[in-house]
Amino acid sequence: SCFAQVSKTAVDAPIILDFPSNYSMGELYVLKPGAGANDSEPSTSTHSPARGRLKLPPGTRTKLKVGYEGSKHMSDLDRLSPNSLFGINMKRLEVTDDDLKHVARLTGLQHVELEGTDISTKGVKYLEPLKSLRFLGVDKTLIRGDAMKSIGKHTQLGNLIIGHNDLDEECYKHLLGLKNLTNIQVDNTHLSEKGFEHIIKLPSLRVIKLSGNNRITDRAMAKLQNSKVEFLNVQNTGVGPGSLRYFLKMPHLTHLKLEGRNFSPDQQKEFTNKLPRVKLQFQGKERD
Repeated sequence: SCFAQVSKTAVDAPIILDFPSNYSMGELYVLKPGAGANDSEPSTSTHSPARGRLKLPPGTRTKLKVGYEGSKHMSDLDRLSPNSLFGINMKRLEVTDDDLKHVARLTGLQHVELEGTDISTKGVKYLEPLKSLRFLGVDKTLIRGDAMKSIGKHTQLGNLIIGHNDLDEECYKHLLGLKNLTNIQVDNTHLSEKGFEHIIKLPSLRVIKLSGNNRITDRAMAKLQNSKVEFLNVQNTGVGPGSLRYFLKMPHLTHLKLEGRNFSPDQQKEFTNKLPRVKLQFQGKERD
């Protein structure tokens, strides 16, 4: 009972965030109670500068959007207690692989956004201690396929964004331990049919975004028959009219984005008629 008392007190304790007092590390956002950990942009209610000592009610989930000044002093994250932040966004900042050592100390992190940074596989490796990670965005970075060995260790991941990177077709097999992954975005990764075959073995996938991979054709779509996939984006790929028979055998499909240039007006009409429950988009233009 003594132990139970201790853990209860920890849960009931207010959250203290000790940011530097002489400058703001960025903006601190408070998440709405219903915001999902897997969401790429969890909805927030309020925000304030990440500066000085901040005291928040117990259970408050916060996301730090690092600013320019903060990106120059990432070691100041070491002032925070390991469970104090839910998420951190370093999108398009000049953060380095070594900066991620300071991020990795925040072991309570569930949401890490690194899109458009110059981090490499080395930086992703530093993030391995983040055992609670649900969302990871590393698109438009310098990672290579070997980063998947580290990413595959984040077994709680629900949403992974790795598009616009130079990835080899064999790397995806390192992700097969991600049993909770529902969303994957692999746009513009030179994805081949072989790489796609690894991806679709992920048992919980509901959302697949793979636009800009022109080696993906109708034949690859055959592998999605009887899958749980609900949302599929194959714009700027080789997927065309021959894929219809496979989409008809995807019972859960509700949203489908296709490359308009691959379809004649009549073929678009046929898709519309035969997939009445699916919201179709041809090359960014939604049907009425």
